[in-house]
Amino acid sequence: MANLVEARDRIPVMRIVPRKARRLVGACFTKVLDDVVQLRDSRSWTKLMSFSFLVLRLPPAGRKSKQRLYQIVKENLQAFNGEKDLMEVLNLYPKRRRLRTNGEKLRLKQAMQKLTEGDVRAAVRHLVSADTVAEMNDEVLKELKERHPASPLDDRRINFPIQESNMELISIRPEDVRSTINSFSVASSGGIDGMRP
Repeated sequence: MANLVEARDRIPVMRIVPRKARRLVGACFTKVLDDVVQLRDSRSWTKLMSFSFLVLRLPPAGRKSKQRLYQIVKENLQAFNGEKDLMEVLNLYPKRRRLRTNGEKLRLKQAMQKLTEGDVRAAVRHLVSADTVAEMNDEVLKELKERHPASPLDDRRINFPIQESNMELISIRPEDVRSTINSFSVASSGGIDGMRP
């Protein structure tokens, strides 16, 4: 798990799978999912969780590549199928130093990122937002404690008896799942594995 957190900080991942590589990536991802379901071992789960960092990774910052994105993905797929693991790839990417930027530059950078992802609404939201992160001081801590008090020590939860229900079970079809996933924003955030909808 620590490797995944480190990978998320250090390895830049493509936001969208290049069109020419989608079939290859889909076939490889399907095989990884099948292995997880059939083998149920830690190696299969590790391959699943590190898939985006190994297959959809961009070259390290210092290495300019004249390859197109789909060519980079094909090369990454060959390395992935050749059993290249996350630790080997992590060694190629230096630890990033986080630079402090002023609020306006950060908002502009975030808005540009959203525009490149095709999410105009989020870009505008970043540009007009005046929200900032609260400072870390005693006054803010006091206000947070007032808004979110600790639960009392004698807090006793009420356990309601489980009753049989006459409700019908919900039926969900694959088309429902697909349409829900397609309704997500283009710029929806990925999980710890870096995968996006």
